[in-house]
Amino acid sequence: MNNRRTKDKSRRDYYDTINDLEIVSENQRRREKPKIGLGGVFFYIVSLFVAVIVCIIAFSVMFLFLSSKNDNNNEFIGDTHTIEPESTLYLNSSTQLTSIVIDIEGNDIVFFDFSSGDSLSLSLSDASVLRDKFGEDMPAAYFKIGDIVDVVYTNEKIITSLKASSLAFERSMITGIRNDTEAKILTIGNDRYTYTDDTIVINNNEQSDISKLLKLSTMDVVSIKGLKNQIWYVEFVREYSSITINNVDKIKNGMLEIDSNVPIPLEEGLNIDVAGGIHNLRVTGDNIDPFILNNVNIDKNGYILDLNEVSVKKGLLVFTGAEVDFDVKINGEIVNHNEPIDLPYGGYNITVTKEGYEDYIQDIVMDKDLIELNINLTKIKQYSKLIITTRPLDKVDIYLDGKLAGNTYAEFMVLVGDHVIEVKKPGYKNEVLNYVVKPDEDNYINISPGLEDTLKDEPYRTPRDDELIQDDDLAGGDF
Repeated sequence: MNNRRTKDKSRRDYYDTINDLEIVSENQRRREKPKIGLGGVFFYIVSLFVAVIVCIIAFSVMFLFLSSKNDNNNEFIGDTHTIEPESTLYLNSSTQLTSIVIDIEGNDIVFFDFSSGDSLSLSLSDASVLRDKFGEDMPAAYFKIGDIVDVVYTNEKIITSLKASSLAFERSMITGIRNDTEAKILTIGNDRYTYTDDTIVINNNEQSDISKLLKLSTMDVVSIKGLKNQIWYVEFVREYSSITINNVDKIKNGMLEIDSNVPIPLEEGLNIDVAGGIHNLRVTGDNIDPFILNNVNIDKNGYILDLNEVSVKKGLLVFTGAEVDFDVKINGEIVNHNEPIDLPYGGYNITVTKEGYEDYIQDIVMDKDLIELNINLTKIKQYSKLIITTRPLDKVDIYLDGKLAGNTYAEFMVLVGDHVIEVKKPGYKNEVLNYVVKPDEDNYINISPGLEDTLKDEPYRTPRDDELIQDDDLAGGDF
């Protein structure tokens, strides 16, 4: 009984304790509940305002990015469309186009419209926005002829915006360009560009026409501007010229070196293309000392290299030999051969003449300090008829220049000049005659041997073979 009462009391004490704890927890929660005052309200308002500002900034940045991307996508050759002007001064609609500057005079600029092929004159104002291709501000003075630009203008032809096109290319100081004038294609290395009759050509700081571009040489140095593979501007920075060679003939194996490059063989009237400017020239040849010209200014009009100014080396020509009484001609002109003759290096024709002698003709090359010519003239072989008789005697042997020529009568052609005639007959004294055969006439001689003091009855002896005159001893022979 007592135990039951004790358990009941313990159970009541347990639940009383639980109730007390729950009451305490509820009271603590009520005490800890925050209270919202004026400071909390202000904090919430400021936080909300900052969040709105951040959203506005983020939206603006996103809008600018999308607008810029859209503008870039709309930039192409010949694009013309209406946009909002950058300056609020212009309330009328504006037009944008990609073009090239072809003339500038003060605030007036003339453009060539790629899309229409027409020129367009526009004017700058104080409100015009000028930028380079990177979007940075750019003074008006920096724009020049040949610039490819994106221009925005109003209906009143006032430039709203002028910007160097980011799509344009520019290459400077180019040389070695191959020019296909029929197809109007310029090849630079592995790159090919086209051009048209509307391409701007600048030469010597002045605008030229397409004919100048058609004469473009690989020696020219140019700068170009264009869009994609189309060239719209060509400026000759340093154009080619030429060297014309005159009076080459007197130089043997002549060569020309330009700025120590590979020597070029010289020819009369030769034209050599060179870049305009300062050059060093060197002429060499077998018969000259090197002829050097330094710092030669070759302009667009070309340069004439007259080699008549070149000094040719000289040598002495001396004539020797037994004959001295003769005439000498060198290249057809009579000269005094009794003294050494001073001749420039080169080729010459020598002719030596003397009456009664064959002409001596020889070509020589004067290529050293001294040349000696030994002159041995040959007599001209002139023949005349010689007739020898021995009347009144017969069976008389006739000898001409020591050789038996006939008996009683002899007739043959002999060399003009001195000859010895001898007649022999047994029992008679030999008769000898020195005779000069005259040219251009028949020579007649009658000669007989004389009687000897003691007559001898000697029979006639037939001459031996070596005593007989031969055919070779007659015309064309030794007589």
